[in-house]
Amino acid sequence: MIFHKISYCQVAVMLLSCVFVYDYQKGDLLIMNRTQVSQLRKQHGWTQEMLAEHAYVTVRTIQRLEAGEEVNKDTLNSVASALNVSINDLFETIDDESTELKVRELSKNRTLQMNQRNTEYQTYKLLLIAFIFLFLSLFGFYISTINGDNQNVLGILWVFSILLCIALARYFLKGYLSQKMDQKYPLTIGVPVNDTNDKHDEPINNGWQFLARYWWIVFPIAGVLTGLISSFN
Repeated sequence: MIFHKISYCQVAVMLLSCVFVYDYQKGDLLIMNRTQVSQLRKQHGWTQEMLAEHAYVTVRTIQRLEAGEEVNKDTLNSVASALNVSINDLFETIDDESTELKVRELSKNRTLQMNQRNTEYQTYKLLLIAFIFLFLSLFGFYISTINGDNQNVLGILWVFSILLCIALARYFLKGYLSQKMDQKYPLTIGVPVNDTNDKHDEPINNGWQFLARYWWIVFPIAGVLTGLISSFN
């Protein structure tokens, strides 16, 4: 009977070990040591609850991560995105060599996807600006060929079309395009795109930075000046 009990226990341990190894080889779980999450969190002035809210995970998950317990790749990516650091920066040391290689590969792929996403985002942004500029220029040229009260009415519509173009552009970039890029580059979900226009809290040091942030002001100013010049002619 004792032999059978020991055999059953051994079989149970072997089965549990196989399940764990299978999950580990799939990359679902990564066992960590000596994380720097707590220090990075405190640098932001956040509590564990605040970090969990920004990373869209539970407080228990943050506690496990700070304690160096096993976590999955999605958790690492979410926490790194919330803290705005690379995945490698989350850890001081990783004892397991296989896990360290997986973390490096994950961090490398995340950086690659972020660079690709930034490039694609900036390309769409420039094309959108070019299209808006072309549309407003052609619309303004058409208005200049009309005389009488119709020109004044179309001039007002031209000014409102600026605001409409800006609103549509922001919806396309921040809404539609952002969702598509989240699907295309899943490791970059939650990572802020390097966009100068989104850095409203940073000080403006020169005229180029002002134009880069408030480029859309050029259109209403040009419209007002064009109207004034036309009134004198």
